[in-house]
Parts: sequence; structure tokens; C-alpha cells
Amino acid sequence: MKRMFGLLLLYCLASLPAQGQQVQFFDDPEAWDHPEQALADSAPIRDSEGGEGFRNLTYFYTGRLNDGMAFTCILFRWLYGTIGGWRLFVLVEEPDGTPHLYERSIREQTLTSSADRFLVRFPEGRFAEAEQGQRIWLALPGFSCRLRLRSLLPSWKPGDGLAVLDRSGAVFIRLAIPLPWAEVEGEMTIEGRPYSVRGQMYADQSLAVMPLSWQSSPVYSFRGFSPDEAPDGERWMISIYQATTHPAYGSRPLAILLAAHSGSWVLTSRDFSLELSDFRLEPQTRMRYPTSAVVRVERDGWLIEGEITDTKQYWLTDIFQQLSPFIRGLAELFLKRPVILRYTGRFQGIVRAPDGSLYPLSLTGLGDCMELR
Repeated sequence: MKRMFGLLLLYCLASLPAQGQQVQFFDDPEAWDHPEQALADSAPIRDSEGGEGFRNLTYFYTGRLNDGMAFTCILFRWLYGTIGGWRLFVLVEEPDGTPHLYERSIREQTLTSSADRFLVRFPEGRFAEAEQGQRIWLALPGFSCRLRLRSLLPSWKPGDGLAVLDRSGAVFIRLAIPLPWAEVEGEMTIEGRPYSVRGQMYADQSLAVMPLSWQSSPVYSFRGFSPDEAPDGERWMISIYQATTHPAYGSRPLAILLAAHSGSWVLTSRDFSLELSDFRLEPQTRMRYPTSAVVRVERDGWLIEGEITDTKQYWLTDIFQQLSPFIRGLAELFLKRPVILRYTGRFQGIVRAPDGSLYPLSLTGLGDCMELR
């Protein structure tokens, strides 16, 4: 019980707002105009900058694997003052639709990283830069994997890779996308059941420094890919992210859309339309989430439009679920927390090239909806 009250006190402290409302969102037009030149730095993002409030350094992977398997892996380090630590989150869905969550706290003194390249090691695993991509090794109770990720696109960053959310510069987001589109293959064991896996993935790295209950909300994302068996000349990828900053920071849109074809960029954009609809109510948290999203973007002669449909919700993340009913009820009176609903989905649409050629798209992948509740 004391531990729960301590966590709530920490959450209150982490929720104190910074001042200011001016937003700079990845403002380098050349990077958006010429994505092939907007290469992310080879050195990984680290938590080595100033700023105020809650800090979250995240290495994020998500992808669709063969036989309908879904895989999301997040290695992150949260910090508020001198309190915090590393955690590992692995969510995998088996071919029969059974989801499994594996979470581990990682002691700070057991984790090491390289100063000049992406290499993070700890007793249960390793994330490492490799020729043409990355490698992931994990050995957890109930789950293990050895995955080889081969990049189909060069690393990328949006604009200058920095979004500053207040005039002081103390509240900001730094983002790099080392693997906008990658092929993955390897081995995976889930509760003793071995799988040979292959598929397609997306991976990014970020550092967010802002009050915890003043995060951007709502957030909607989706990453979709052509079937693995599609010929090289017929493979497409689309990645969509849209969020709204907290009213304290102007309720400004944060949006990134990436599209690629056969290992080459088609476009990158922060100016696109995304209309969410067909909302449903999640009964445990009372969160309203969309099951349809109509997307349209036009840039440099290219037009992409279509609809993302939510085919299945397979996991809900709510930190309040770990609290007793009494403490949870108390917390909900005073605090807001991020609630994340993860789903598998499909993008059905069309691409019109500058020469007028039309390409029908049917992409499957993973996404999530997040809202402060």
C-alpha cells in the first residue's frame, strides 16, 4: 500500500506543467522535401540533454510477421529527478490470435551501451546495429527471439529531428527513425512453442521531456505493409502518426506520414488529412477509440488516399490496472494517465503517381490509439 501511494505521489510530481505555448515541429523543409538526404545520425538518441519534468527515452519496434503474428518491442528508460529506471516491454500475438505480454525491469548497473553506435546490452538481451540493419536477441522467461532486421530504406529523421514545445526549450521531443521499413527474419519461442518468423517492421528512437499528464493526446498511429510474398516491384509501406499537443502547448498537431515503394521513398509529409470515425467505447477505461481512419495526402505530384480499418484490438495498456480498486478510484479523481489500445488493421486505398499511373493498395499492419484519461 505504501508503494502505491509513493507511485501516485511520483505521478503527481511528474505531472506539474512547464510554462510556455510556442511549438517548433521538426522545422527543416529540406528534410521533408528530400527524405533520401535526411539521414538520422548513426549514433543513437540518448538522454543527455537538459529539460524539465518527466523524461522518457524509448527504442520502439513494431511489425507484422508471417501467419498473422504481431510483434511489438519497447526498451525504455523513464526518469523523474533521480527516480526511474529501464524497462522492457514485449507484446507478441501468436498465429491463433493469443497475445502474450512480457515485461522486465532492468537494473541500471546491468545495462551497458556504446557511445558511438547503437548497442545496448543487458542480461536478458541485446539490441545492436548490424550491417544493413539491426539485430535483436532476447531471452526472457516464456519468450526468446533472435531476429535479423534488414533495412529497406535508409535511416530518416523528420526535419531537424527536434520538436520544441515551449519557449524555454525545456519541453521537447527528439525523434529519429533508423528503420523506417525493414525486413525481419529469425527464430522465436513463445511459451515453449518454436516459430520461424519473417515479416516487415518499423523502428524509431525518441526522447520526450515533458510533464507526464501533459503529454500529447489523443495519438493515432498505423504502420502497414504489402504481403511478404509480393514481388519486389509491387511492395509498399505506409506509416502514419498523428497527435495533438496538450492545450498548455497550444493544442498543435504533430503529424508524420511516410510512404515508400520497392525500397525507395515516395513521399514524407506532415501536411495530410486524417479523419477518424466509427468510434467505440472501451468498457474498462471508458476510452473512445476510432475503428476507421480516412487518409489523404498529396505532394510532389503523388496522391495517396484510402481507409485504415481496425480489424482487431489485441491489447490494452493502463498503468492504473495495477492499483487496488480503492487506490484506482482515488487516482482517477485527481490524475490523468496514458491509456493505449493496440490493434491490427488494414489500409485499403490507391496511389496516383505523377505520370497518372494508378496503384491499388492493400496493406496490413499494426497500430495504436493513446489517450490521457
